[in-house]
Amino acid sequence: MRSIAFLPLLVVSALCLTGCAGESGKAFRFAGVYSGTWVQVGDPTDAGTSNWTVRWDGQVEGTDLDPGRGTTFAVAGKISEGGDLVTVSTPSDGSGAAGLTGRMAFDADGKLTGILTWQVTPPLQYRYTFTRTAR
Repeated sequence: MRSIAFLPLLVVSALCLTGCAGESGKAFRFAGVYSGTWVQVGDPTDAGTSNWTVRWDGQVEGTDLDPGRGTTFAVAGKISEGGDLVTVSTPSDGSGAAGLTGRMAFDADGKLTGILTWQVTPPLQYRYTFTRTAR
């Protein structure tokens, strides 16, 4: 008899937890750990590698390595559900941070790719291509 009385409480609790999960319970399609490459549009000698993590809430953090400058950039920002990316890229050499913005999308091969603009003077465009290594 006690187990029958307990059943409605269990059902209500489960419904509340499912309904009350809000955004944290929602799967974010970009969430995961990524590694990839970047290359300046129009100058293939300006290229490097990236390692980024996208959390379930769209927060982005990671690093870009520029072997030509011998500099690592800390990348931090946010990507929207639609793929709009707004980050700040801060170099390890202390030369000053700059925005890195654009739109990312999954291509036919499942790679996360997009052309991002580095907000320096003059602005520079880079093609980023990532492979998801973990969810």
